[in-house]
Amino acid sequence: MSTSNIVVCSFYTADDYYRAHGERLAKQLDALGVEYVLREIEKQEGEDWADICRKKVPFIAEVCEMHPDKKVFWMDVDCMLLGLPEYIFDSTADIIGFQRGYGSPVGIGYEKKSRFWEPSFWGINTTPLARKMIRDAAELEKTSSVKATDDYFMEEAWRSNCDNLTFQIIPSNAVVGMGVVNEDSSQAFFKFGSSGNVDQFKG
Repeated sequence: MSTSNIVVCSFYTADDYYRAHGERLAKQLDALGVEYVLREIEKQEGEDWADICRKKVPFIAEVCEMHPDKKVFWMDVDCMLLGLPEYIFDSTADIIGFQRGYGSPVGIGYEKKSRFWEPSFWGINTTPLARKMIRDAAELEKTSSVKATDDYFMEEAWRSNCDNLTFQIIPSNAVVGMGVVNEDSSQAFFKFGSSGNVDQFKG
């Protein structure tokens, strides 16, 4: 497949752990021939993990503005992209991503999860509706004093726009070691990394 219509973005803090993951991700994307925007950011005094995470929202919005004609995919820097399935990167949906917790479609529902999307990997198409959602998320993040991570602002923007959006759920078996795999399954293309901070801030 051609990679000319996509750009992957991520950022990382200026420490040995995340910088090493940033270098690894850059090598993976170079090998796959994918354009990317990787940025090292400085953790300011008094900032915690939640403060860093919410910076994803204006960053993704910025990359979308920089690339109005390319699909923009965010992925956490400590995750791994193992391939480029056409059903992911050629998707016509406004938004594409994993169900929260990399769950099965039978588990979709707000009675089970407080968020719809898994924030470690998801894509924004070039469509006006997709770009409106990310602009709404960035505007909310800029004006809100709520102590929250990126997925709070994304969730609010999703809820306010979802009635008009097309969306595609990536099957959980696309993640290495997750879901139910059989002879009909597509090959896993994504490996999840965890910094261990999620449980502390998930409220």
